[in-house]
Amino acid sequence: MGARSLDDIIGRNDLLQRVERPTCPGRRCSTCRCSWRLGARDRGGTAAPALRRTEARNDRPGVISLDAEILADLEPYLESDCPSRATTRSTTITWRSAREVAGVIAERHGDAGLPAGSVRLRFTGSAGQSFGAFTTRGMHLELEGESNDYVGKGLSGGELSFRPFRRAAYADASHQHLIIGKPILYGATAGKLYAAGQAGDRFAVRNSGRSRSSKAPGTTAAST
Repeated sequence: MGARSLDDIIGRNDLLQRVERPTCPGRRCSTCRCSWRLGARDRGGTAAPALRRTEARNDRPGVISLDAEILADLEPYLESDCPSRATTRSTTITWRSAREVAGVIAERHGDAGLPAGSVRLRFTGSAGQSFGAFTTRGMHLELEGESNDYVGKGLSGGELSFRPFRRAAYADASHQHLIIGKPILYGATAGKLYAAGQAGDRFAVRNSGRSRSSKAPGTTAAST
């Protein structure tokens, strides 16, 4: 296209053209009207400015990063070349995961990660997407509750375990209920996952290490 950066094409509506489908008159796409977007104008009739973000981030005010709190607790051990003391943290989680924790460990210790059992984190609640993504060696994350899609995405040697809320009505029949979403362990290379419940579609897809998975009554398990 001749553009050297995305900034050169942001707002260039003149580069967009609708593809007509005359052979498919019944398709819903034929009802879409894109002229308001392709020929965007402001109220004065002149070309509208390019639409792009106006703030650096849109973090909710007053929200403290859970990862930052965890890293503050782990800092004394991460400074050591061979941290061996297990650190347990119980906390309520709603949408944060431990992705930043895994990133810091990988940055400092590489693919080797930490010795087994170095970091053990316990959570309760409903976790958002990508809980435990990129968890590296030496990390064990345990969640009491449930989690959304992409659990353990890019798992890199860590361990994840899930069980339903202790007081959940289905706790005694967890094998009949979903506890983690889809696609789980997307692109994982190493590690283990245990879940007392069902997983959604595309379980353990695009793994790039030697992997195996098994399903016993009431559990979903995989190791790569």
